Amino acid sequence: MRVQIQWVILGFLIVACGEDSASGGLEVEGVPSDPLQDGVGSVVINEVVAKAEDDGPDWVELYNPTDTPIELSGYQLQDNDDSHLYVFPDGIALEGGAFWVLEGKNSENEFTFPFGLGGEDSVRLLDASGDLVDEVSWLDGDAPAGRSLGRYPDGGEEWGQLETPTYEAPNAPFTGMEPEVKTDGTEVYFDPEEVLQVAIEIDQEDWDTLRSEARSLLDILAGDCLAEPVDDIFTWFSATVTVNGETLENVGVRKKGFLGSLSDIKPAMKVRFDKFEEDQLLGGVLKRLTLNNTIQDPSKLNTCMTYALYQSAGRPAPRCQYAKVEVNGEDMGIYVHIDAIKSSFLKRNFGTSDGNHYEGTLSDFREGWFGTMEKKTNEEEGDWSDIEALSAALEPENPNWETVGEWVDLDAFLTHWALEAIVNHWDGYGGNRNNYHIYRELDGPFEFIPWGADATFFEFEPGAEEEEQPPPAGVFINGLLSNRMYASGEWREKYRERMLELLDQVWDEAALLEQVDIWSEVVQAYAHPLEREPAEQDAERVREFIENRRDILLAEFGEKAPDESAEVGPPISCWEELGEVSLSFSGIWGTQESETPLQEGELTVNTLTYQGENIAFVDTGTTVGWGEVSEGEDAFWSLLLWWAESSGAVELIAFSFIPEMLQPGSVYSLDNWFPYGVRYRFQPPFYEPIPLDQIRGGTLRFFEADGTDGGTVSGELNARIFSF
Repeated sequence: MRVQIQWVILGFLIVACGEDSASGGLEVEGVPSDPLQDGVGSVVINEVVAKAEDDGPDWVELYNPTDTPIELSGYQLQDNDDSHLYVFPDGIALEGGAFWVLEGKNSENEFTFPFGLGGEDSVRLLDASGDLVDEVSWLDGDAPAGRSLGRYPDGGEEWGQLETPTYEAPNAPFTGMEPEVKTDGTEVYFDPEEVLQVAIEIDQEDWDTLRSEARSLLDILAGDCLAEPVDDIFTWFSATVTVNGETLENVGVRKKGFLGSLSDIKPAMKVRFDKFEEDQLLGGVLKRLTLNNTIQDPSKLNTCMTYALYQSAGRPAPRCQYAKVEVNGEDMGIYVHIDAIKSSFLKRNFGTSDGNHYEGTLSDFREGWFGTMEKKTNEEEGDWSDIEALSAALEPENPNWETVGEWVDLDAFLTHWALEAIVNHWDGYGGNRNNYHIYRELDGPFEFIPWGADATFFEFEPGAEEEEQPPPAGVFINGLLSNRMYASGEWREKYRERMLELLDQVWDEAALLEQVDIWSEVVQAYAHPLEREPAEQDAERVREFIENRRDILLAEFGEKAPDESAEVGPPISCWEELGEVSLSFSGIWGTQESETPLQEGELTVNTLTYQGENIAFVDTGTTVGWGEVSEGEDAFWSLLLWWAESSGAVELIAFSFIPEMLQPGSVYSLDNWFPYGVRYRFQPPFYEPIPLDQIRGGTLRFFEADGTDGGTVSGELNARIFSF
């Protein structure tokens, strides 16, 4: 509510609606008072709840449709009984464009009228002189239980039964009414039935630099990795960009991606038309393109399929279409063009962009883990109190859900969460505390927005195949919010019900399979020739997922939700730097199983430190050869670098490689997933090796690499030692 002391002249607004309006069959009448006076408008009754859910109080919402505060001192509120009267206190004014709710008896609200509203009743608003300003009645039809009567749009002439009550917020559409589609002229660039044609001309040296820019696993996890978002390392370059025949010059282009989507062959890109030229927009309306390379999704289908499902369920999600991209005349193949979650997206979906917007990347609502959330609006204020409040509300194992609901729209989150499970978005919030946005108007709760949906429509969850009893397919409880809700019997059942509702109303196999066929044809027509066969084969994976998913989830949730529970795990482990290692080695192929490894090969240690201290050793050795594999496993070879301490303990650094990496002159970075080394310790009496830490942050160079029996493998290692 926004009220202030402000003296103004009251007028009125005519509202009238007959039986033919979108009122769901109810007779709802608005009664006018005096005509408008010199452009000065009137407060109106905007929404009424006469049968609240859960025996809550009745309420009446007033709305000021003007841009000027209107004084309400002495105003009166009545129902159809003249003896039922509430007089507004002195000094009250309703700001322009503001909503204000007064609640009925049994309410703890500061402004409470002392009567209840009946199933057949009316509400009248009178000014301080007792003259009628506005009235709505439902004398000829019951007020809907759990629903509200109201105007749509706000302050408009028509009254009806609204889809859902909207307390001190813009009204929802009438029941059964198609929601209003807000457009800003950019929809032509997100037509899912068209393919965007994008040609980029950029200096070749700049293009080579753009492609090579990269972020490593070490950049993400080393040091105090949860203290703040990962640095934005990518550089903007000037280019000439043509989209659907329209050419703009001095356009900003840069690489994009977090880790898995980074590529120096087919880089994902951001395009900003106004980066270097103020107010330059594509078609006069579009500020940017976001071009995803989909290298983690051979089918090229996952992203658009996922966002379309969220939109079908009434949830905000990025618009999505395909784009054919070429750079300096080179065919880059097909990209997925998605709607960036920026101010225009927020305005289209929430009506405003001045609230608090965060992006979650390996982030959660718990102490020590929300530093990686990136605040996208109101950054200069440095105010994280809403995240801190939500974190505090979720800290108890049995939270006060009324308090949590003040900070998160829990009903909307049920839909977001259940859809994550339905499409198996294991890399989203519930599965990996990753790839999501949240937004709240400054006086409202957070709502979730999906992101990074290129790994959906896979049946597996990484790591699940290694477990004897993998977790249920539909239980995504790694996020603190989803974990707390699933642990609550009431919310677990609501989650089950929402899952079944979405399977019934949104998960339409025939329509989804038809869409797969349509978009697969687009992919085959526009993808790079090297991508077409993998895309065609992987589309079968998407089809099988669609055909099987309902049965899998109904088997789990049909009768009751699985009794799955899990402790909320600790934050991801940041890698603490512990030491460094610099050495050269030479080993003989086939010695990997030697019982006397310290007598094999040569190892010269230049630097070997741990937590600032030199590691002392008395003997060294190098062994190398094929690793032991079971039937069906892929072949690999191992390099083992050994040393013995005076205490009798033996340590080694172990590396494993695929056969193709046995190349003389090759240099391998140790900054990413693979390869990397592990330091082990054999403590007398030498039963089992104890893993100590990992070797990363450097290079491993091979001078010789002869993989025949008796051949020499030599090289040098320069790296750092990190904790796991």
